[in-house]
Amino acid sequence: MLIKNLYNKIFHEFFNKVSTNSENIYEDINKNYDFSPHMEMLDKIELKNNRIIVLMVDDNLFLQDSTKSYLEKLGMTVDCAENGLAGFKTFLNNSDKYDLILLDIEMPVMDGIETAKGIRKSNCASSKTIPIIAVTGSMFADNSDMPLFNGNIKKPFEMEQLVILIKKTLLWSTNFKNNEV
Repeated sequence: MLIKNLYNKIFHEFFNKVSTNSENIYEDINKNYDFSPHMEMLDKIELKNNRIIVLMVDDNLFLQDSTKSYLEKLGMTVDCAENGLAGFKTFLNNSDKYDLILLDIEMPVMDGIETAKGIRKSNCASSKTIPIIAVTGSMFADNSDMPLFNGNIKKPFEMEQLVILIKKTLLWSTNFKNNEV
């Protein structure tokens, strides 16, 4: 009983801190961060619609909201899906729309590995070439799944790290498509 009460106290204190802090995240992003270094490389990337359009598939709504807000401040467009099946359907219905997919590995309904396999096996024109970045709380247990992805980032991550990975992935895939590598 004592352990349960202690757990509840710690959980509620953490939850209240996270709730309070999450309200201030958007203010912190606007006031305390210089986005200009991240914007310089973006004009070198060949884009479909003159801006980077990302499909983010993650069941963590807080991570979705904070990442979406951050990337949109950099001029990107971010569509979100709450699980792998929803992300797979979103991609199939709009495959030519997206420049990149951020894909959580551990999700309900359909995990990220199965989602990536479905995307890569689909008949969509961009299914084999669209960059997919794995977002995971742990490292891959099976390295045979790595060829499905163009990169990976481990949670929790700094937004700056994510932006650098997105830029490198897009630059590499654009150069590869143009045979400039």
